[in-house]
Amino acid sequence: MLFVLKSFRLVCLLFLIPLLGTSQLVKPNTFGNVFIRTDGFMTIFGQHNFMEGSGFLKPGIVMTARTPIPGTINYSKTSGWSGASESQYVDGYVKSFHKDGFTFPIGQDGYYRPISLSNAYSSYAAYNRSNPDKISNSIAPDINEMSPHEYWTISLHQDSKITLTWALGSEIDEMTHSDQLESLTIVGFNRKTDQWEVIPSMIDEYVLNVSVHSANHSAFTKSKSSLGSITTREEVPVDIYTEFSLAALAPHVFYQKPEVTVYPNPQLIGSDIHLDYKLADKTGGSVKIYKSDNSVLFGFELNDQANTIVIPYPIPESGSYIIGVTDRKGKTTFQNLILVDK
Repeated sequence: MLFVLKSFRLVCLLFLIPLLGTSQLVKPNTFGNVFIRTDGFMTIFGQHNFMEGSGFLKPGIVMTARTPIPGTINYSKTSGWSGASESQYVDGYVKSFHKDGFTFPIGQDGYYRPISLSNAYSSYAAYNRSNPDKISNSIAPDINEMSPHEYWTISLHQDSKITLTWALGSEIDEMTHSDQLESLTIVGFNRKTDQWEVIPSMIDEYVLNVSVHSANHSAFTKSKSSLGSITTREEVPVDIYTEFSLAALAPHVFYQKPEVTVYPNPQLIGSDIHLDYKLADKTGGSVKIYKSDNSVLFGFELNDQANTIVIPYPIPESGSYIIGVTDRKGKTTFQNLILVDK
């Protein structure tokens, strides 16, 4: 079931046509029947299928006002959606009342670019098919190149991890120069510093499932330059960023791997193994010890940017091992370790 609130603020297609004019690139045969005007909303309590339509909503694109006060399609905590795609989505703002993860079915001008939030309650979002330099062309020094095609407006109600998506029209290859997809990062516009800043992120091995609301990931499709998703490493705080985009890290940031020294090496079994490390990421990192067959023997977290520690777990057998130190941006340095019997 669908229930409509503030129904007097809903404008049907008949009244919307003069407002669209010639500036909109929405295909008439894919546009639905509902436009939510400024400061209005429609709340969905049941299941919304973009392909088949639901209640008041016909199949296709649903539009909401973007200015001066957004209109919103609201998904209640018991609701869901399915079937969104490049030809059927919400062109405008979506608001979620789900208590946990939720994928927002948003796009514009024939480009479907959903996002997901790990803590979605009372947050809302829209996709903008335009150059983010309309917000600002000032970028932090650790950004090499920003997307010239798209950005997202996301109003967080609570701290949350953010997942952004891309597809062919995002032209990720041009931004990351084809063979360096790992340089891709999420950036946010900080209105206090008046510039775009890097938000530490990690490319999802398997892409966000963009066909349903549940914020899960595909079991089969891996991220690549033509299609993928990327997630912030930590929860993004409320009230710092409201606009987000994709960018490539500057080379000096992308290639700066952890500095690691292991000593003594070779080492006697039963002796303390010292690890001296320095990370570019202030939030710390992690350590994994690999056996000669590349299986993981054990791992632990690093909380400091730089330190000298004793590896806290004993290695019981002699042989050749590999120690990998990884920072929060996913860059790893490996060092060999040889253990010998007394």
